[in-house]
Amino acid sequence: KSMVYKYGCSDARFHKFGGMALLLWHTIEEAKDNGLEEFEMGRSDSENLGLIRFKEHWGALGTSLSYWMYALRCVHTPYSWKRTTVRQVVRFAPDPVLRAVGKLLYGHIG
Repeated sequence: KSMVYKYGCSDARFHKFGGMALLLWHTIEEAKDNGLEEFEMGRSDSENLGLIRFKEHWGALGTSLSYWMYALRCVHTPYSWKRTTVRQVVRFAPDPVLRAVGKLLYGHIG
């Protein structure tokens, strides 16, 4: 009886055109047309105040969520340096390079 807004993204340069608001509005209409009673706005990082404000403008009420983890043993992955290196490369790579790599890999991942 509920639809969950799991993931969305936007480019601040285009916020003035209202694309995300229009998409969300149509999504809510579709959920309602299908008899759903609740539209869950999903999680937001507590530091992402813009996203939190966006969701609050739609009537969402925020609550805190605490994560508790318990590891039976210390897990240390030998590949952590690779992950760190990839993150640093991606962080500084120009957009055209990231787009090209994304097009190459997208069909093979997920």
